[in-house]
Amino acid sequence: MWTARHAIALLVVLTYAYSNILPPGTTFSQSIKDIFRFQDSKKQDIEDVMCSEDPPESRIPTREELLELIRKSEQEDHKYDEHVRKKRQTSRITYQEYLDNLGKADYDVRIEEGWTEILYPFGTWAMDKQLMGQAGRETQTNLGFDCPFYGFRFNYTMVYPMGMISFGLPPFSAPPWTFPNPSWPKQRDHSFIAPFYADAMFQWIGNTKISNVFFRSVHRPRLDDDEIYERNSQLNYGAPNYAQAGAQSAANQQYANPSIYSQNLNPYSQNQQYNTQLLQQQQQIYGKRKKRQMPGRVSQPGMVVDPLLLDNITRHIQDGYTGANGFRAEHAFIATWYRMAHGGAARALDVSQFEHVKDWQNTFQLVLASDEIRTFAIFNYARLNWTSSNEAGGLDGFGGKQAAMAGFNGGNGTGWYGMPYSGEGRLWKLGYFSNVLTPGRWIHRIDELIIPAGCTNASNGAMMTAPPWGPMHGGMAINVSGPCLRPADVVKVNFENWQTSCVRLNRVRARCIMPMFHKIGIVPIRMSRDGGQSFPFFGRFYVVNSERAPAYVSLKDSVDNKTNRWYEPYAQELAMTWQAMNLTWNSGARVDISLFGYWEDADRSHFERLDYLARGIANTGTYSFRPQQLTKQFLLRDAWQKFHFGFVQVALADTEDGVMWSKPTPFPWYHLNEWEHYYGQNWPIDMCVEWFEYDGKRNNFQIDLTTDFPCPCKLSQALLDLGRFMPLMDCDKDGDTSCPFNKGAQHCIQSVQPTFSGSSQQCCYDYEGYLMFTDDWEPDGDYTTFFQPGTPARAHRYGAAPYRLPPFIPTLSNYQLDLLPYRTCCKYADHCEFYYWRRMTNGCQDYRAPAAGYMYGEPHVITYDGIRYTMPGKGYYVLTMSDSPYHKLMVQVRLEQPDDTLWHAHVNATVITAVAVQENDSSIVQVYARKPMRRWRYRTDVYVDGSRRFFDKPHWKHQQFKHLDIRNPLQNMNQSELVIMLKSGVGIRIFEGFGMLDVMVTLPPSYNTTCRQGESMSSALNSPLGQRRCYTTLGLLGVYDNDPANDLTTPTGAVTRVSNPTTTASTTQMIYEQFASTWKIDGTNEKLGGLLFQDKYKPLYNPLLFAEADYRPVYWPQTIDMNASRVFTMEEVVSTCQNNPECEYDYLLTGRKEIALTTLRRQKQFIALQKTGSKQLISCGPLLKKEGVVKTPPAANYLDGDKVVFSCKPKYYIHGDIERVCRNGTWSPGWWAWCRDRNLEYALKWMTALLSIFGISLIFVIFFCILWNIRKKKQAAHAERLQLKDEEENLKKLEHDRILANIPEKTPLIENDFRSNYNISQTSRPLSQPASTHYTPPSFVAPPAPTYEAATSSRNQYEPTIRNMNMPFQTSQF
Repeated sequence: MWTARHAIALLVVLTYAYSNILPPGTTFSQSIKDIFRFQDSKKQDIEDVMCSEDPPESRIPTREELLELIRKSEQEDHKYDEHVRKKRQTSRITYQEYLDNLGKADYDVRIEEGWTEILYPFGTWAMDKQLMGQAGRETQTNLGFDCPFYGFRFNYTMVYPMGMISFGLPPFSAPPWTFPNPSWPKQRDHSFIAPFYADAMFQWIGNTKISNVFFRSVHRPRLDDDEIYERNSQLNYGAPNYAQAGAQSAANQQYANPSIYSQNLNPYSQNQQYNTQLLQQQQQIYGKRKKRQMPGRVSQPGMVVDPLLLDNITRHIQDGYTGANGFRAEHAFIATWYRMAHGGAARALDVSQFEHVKDWQNTFQLVLASDEIRTFAIFNYARLNWTSSNEAGGLDGFGGKQAAMAGFNGGNGTGWYGMPYSGEGRLWKLGYFSNVLTPGRWIHRIDELIIPAGCTNASNGAMMTAPPWGPMHGGMAINVSGPCLRPADVVKVNFENWQTSCVRLNRVRARCIMPMFHKIGIVPIRMSRDGGQSFPFFGRFYVVNSERAPAYVSLKDSVDNKTNRWYEPYAQELAMTWQAMNLTWNSGARVDISLFGYWEDADRSHFERLDYLARGIANTGTYSFRPQQLTKQFLLRDAWQKFHFGFVQVALADTEDGVMWSKPTPFPWYHLNEWEHYYGQNWPIDMCVEWFEYDGKRNNFQIDLTTDFPCPCKLSQALLDLGRFMPLMDCDKDGDTSCPFNKGAQHCIQSVQPTFSGSSQQCCYDYEGYLMFTDDWEPDGDYTTFFQPGTPARAHRYGAAPYRLPPFIPTLSNYQLDLLPYRTCCKYADHCEFYYWRRMTNGCQDYRAPAAGYMYGEPHVITYDGIRYTMPGKGYYVLTMSDSPYHKLMVQVRLEQPDDTLWHAHVNATVITAVAVQENDSSIVQVYARKPMRRWRYRTDVYVDGSRRFFDKPHWKHQQFKHLDIRNPLQNMNQSELVIMLKSGVGIRIFEGFGMLDVMVTLPPSYNTTCRQGESMSSALNSPLGQRRCYTTLGLLGVYDNDPANDLTTPTGAVTRVSNPTTTASTTQMIYEQFASTWKIDGTNEKLGGLLFQDKYKPLYNPLLFAEADYRPVYWPQTIDMNASRVFTMEEVVSTCQNNPECEYDYLLTGRKEIALTTLRRQKQFIALQKTGSKQLISCGPLLKKEGVVKTPPAANYLDGDKVVFSCKPKYYIHGDIERVCRNGTWSPGWWAWCRDRNLEYALKWMTALLSIFGISLIFVIFFCILWNIRKKKQAAHAERLQLKDEEENLKKLEHDRILANIPEKTPLIENDFRSNYNISQTSRPLSQPASTHYTPPSFVAPPAPTYEAATSSRNQYEPTIRNMNMPFQTSQF
């Protein structure tokens, strides 16, 4: 039974439902009025005029109507005093002139109002389109080009009377406004650019509208080879000729009011003359200008072809924005709000009010200039007289709840950038101030970030440099801006610790010369305008190594003649080019071309000017010369001995205003004469040997590399080891494949971190994925041409701390110590064996593969030890962490629900949208996925310590920060793949796909949990203080200890034990509730630490949904949703996913086939890479081979189980063991195989045979001689024994005779002694002489008296014989 109460309740429900579908901001009372068509009597008249379907037509009154209006106005003059009557009369005259000018096709109101310096041409004569004659109705227009804005890209816009252009429908809510809309996505958050965002209306004088909104797009013409844009408007695709039209309009207005317009008031004509002169200069240097453009484009209302206007806009941007010198506006969109009244303003009916009304309106202009990559916005404020509307509560254009706003809104929750005084009620000051040189003009770059141009009057703040980088060898001109510079200011800039004096160019810009650095990476900069007393403005500057810095001087190598190349010693002619306009705009400037050389010893480095190649030549941008005809000045004595490489510099001859550099290049063509004079014709070999001996005296750096960074055994291991190794930039299979120093290699890597001595490991892999060794290189044939293995480097390419000393200087140390010897020995001397002997490839016997974990899809996890599970949590989580005192690691992820499904339902699963990384005290890296419509150029946003970093240029591909490096593959230009390399060897690869991030973490073996005796294996976060424990990795990626059983360990040490597969709802729920949810960072567990994410970077898809606490995930879908069945079938899911559970999970929850296929592909790739890359391989190292040895197989011959068979070339003969097998890291026993030339082998065999025969014969002869000698010795000994025997017998007989002779006879004694007269002759006979058998009686002669000498002489005569006979007696003495 229906009652009045039921009816009222139904009415309230219907009213509430209706109010919900009205535009946001509509009140409930307004909804009631709309339902019942109640009208506010106060707004009835306004709505009749402003909101009617048929708005009144603005027209110029007829003469009769004009006279009637003037007559009515004159009738009211008597009510005013004389002073006011004169103003009213002047106003009527001005109004009449205004109406007369409206009928002229060339009327330029800027000249009348004095706006030529601030506004670009606008109006019907400029072929502008106009808005309809009512407020609140937009006009959508095609831009005709792609306009990047805040990361989005638009080709259309909607122009609104309320001082903005929008790229989406506004919510039309009443003030106050908040941007971005905090209620997004429930309410619209439109993307817009607003020079003056407030409710506005068109102003009328009677039936004549004196306000309007004009807009048009401007483009460059399509130019052919023989066609150039002419200034004659009849030939310019129908474009207006501002010079002629403006001049004619100025002349007419001068004639009408000669007292005011007494001179040429058409500055655009002056600008056009300047642009014409500039165009002629550019044509002389570059030739005719060309631009790819839409065919058949001609001027029409709202779309104009006008390159001269675009040149004028380009010049203003280049003058005002530091860093825009390389920008050229190819397209522009110009919208002008002319004499707009505030919302609710009274309509003027009396023509005598014309002067008063037009002076109290707002006139401003918006210009979007773009080359479809960069976009600049120009706000031109000609006159601002009100700041608020009646709708905002204002009174006569001021006050109220919220004043007008100005700025940029990215839309969809992206961000808001407000202009100064925005929403403060003082926006009118924008017409008096500026951030560039012209008052009332404000310029911003808006394509990615909103970056203001010009300067600031604040006492401190940020500064900008252009370019934001510089080569480490310095000398480059750097433009700086920040504070507004007064003429008397003394500008100084500190580049880290080096202070430079700068030249003030204008109010917004100064120019400095960059100092030389011996390091690379981010350096802080500070700016002073008081001569260095204070440095309140700060910024960051990136120093790029010389190898990766763009070469502003391009050294041209001849294609036809290989001799004419800069690295060839016998070059006949060399050429170079440079961008002349980048050096100076003065076409008559003169330049000097110099050679700068670099040399370092073990403890010092030198960078000096060696010579001038040319002085005072014209700045044409090209130069060539013949080295043989070069007149050398020898600025540095004996430079040929040390300075063998360096740079070519181009600089202005008459001033120091920055220079241009080439890339590092050798100087063999310059030093050739001196080398030949000192070394002779064999100078390459002598120099190579000289280096060989010098390098051998230095420390053995390879010992450190063998232990710290052994080469991975196979390419799959090298690709997985993201944190310890990175590709060589010039030999990357996914980038530059030229490999100038490693021919035959598919991919080369180098160690990310240097050793303590500054060296670097370098390894190359062939097209089969095997490591290339120098031991496999041969000096014969074309081995050097087709086989150049990787060699370790004494100096790391990116240097090492402390950087300032050799061999730690980036690029330069490596070039002198490693690259230059390669050229000398391998290229010039053709004796690469010297180089390879000093730079032998390290083996992989000590290499230990990393562990890898992966989180992907929505989201699925593969732990370090192989457990696979699905984790549909929402919020911030710890992906992996370690609190080891050696490497305190934290990797966090942000998980949020993706976009709604095609059947408009929330996805009850999550994806990774952000990653944050820090290790120890390193820089904090944050990587965010981008919104769906912001991925046209970049897929991710990267912030390092809060500063935005880009990787879309070659010299940005590898960037170094505090204790970490970030790398982006060379051919990846949209930042969809990033690799973060930490100092400890941890590697983190981030992939982006469809707004989701996949994160792979690789850990070096040092992170493996190894417990020593007495240590506990409990959780690293749960162990009591003081207890001995082993540190482990924790988090969603599990524990790295090769034990899958404890992978799912909570912060408290509890373990959830599961085994693969886990693809059921119950298992997934158990893992989520017992394990995964404990790793959520929500402030409840202090041991997890704080968030690494910055709060200003909001969730990607739905911030409101992200903040809701009643999230209930779908653990594992069992059946297809009823609404989803209208989009796809279960058969499609099964066939697409190939029975892969993770793929089916993503397909069923999102309904998007592309996401499911991405999950399937990424999972297969990771599992394959993990299977091969994490496998521990056993290597025996290479087998050394010598000349002529053929090793089969020639590669892939160093791993466990490999068998190597040796053979020789046909002209060689093999020696040693011909087969060796690698078993358990050791080659099977055997002799090294070596080969000998067959001719030499045969000759040696014959020689061996002959020598053998000769040797045997010689042995017989020697043996015979020995025996003969022995016989002779025996005979001599026998004869000697017989002789001695005879002598002994004779001696005995003689002794007996002597004894008998001494017996005295029995005769009388004689007075004299008879012995004195007795002469015995035998005393003089030798003992060896036998005594005579004939006896002669002695004659008795009186002998002399005996003496001592005679006795001793007789004794000495007998002693030798007695001694030889070993007689124990002595001879008697008389």
